[in-house]
Amino acid sequence: MMDELTRVRCLACDTRLILPPRATYVACTHCGSEYLIARRGSALTLQPIAPDELARTQAVAAVERAGEMGCANLGLSLIAVVTVLLCVIGGVGLQVFNSRAICTGTAVLALLLVVVGAVVMRRNLAQADRERTHLLTAQAAAAPVYPEDTEPPSTPESL
Repeated sequence: MMDELTRVRCLACDTRLILPPRATYVACTHCGSEYLIARRGSALTLQPIAPDELARTQAVAAVERAGEMGCANLGLSLIAVVTVLLCVIGGVGLQVFNSRAICTGTAVLALLLVVVGAVVMRRNLAQADRERTHLLTAQAAAAPVYPEDTEPPSTPESL
């Protein structure tokens, strides 16, 4: 049941929207309205996203994406450098100079680079997590909180 596409109607313009399994966000292709998808069991509800909330959500997503891309790029660079060190320099040292010391030295250097890369990745992820937490805290502080037994104040538009 969870792996099937779900069809719902846009709350603003009544256009049919098709939701992939486990989707948490949808934007209407006709009017551009954006919704968060809340699931409880087999029930599904669309919750409209306010423009200011959307901007904060997009900022959080950008921070997460930047952190992930930074780690991916650093990881791929490390793989390339370690491969060059071990295969090219270590192999040439062993074949041309018949020296295991060069091969061992490149292996130690490659291991050291992997450790340094892991530390840098961890630091970058921690920085991205701090930025994300800061954005989410600002988002929570901006949203008014009302006790459960009271109603939010009425505005002239709602009367």
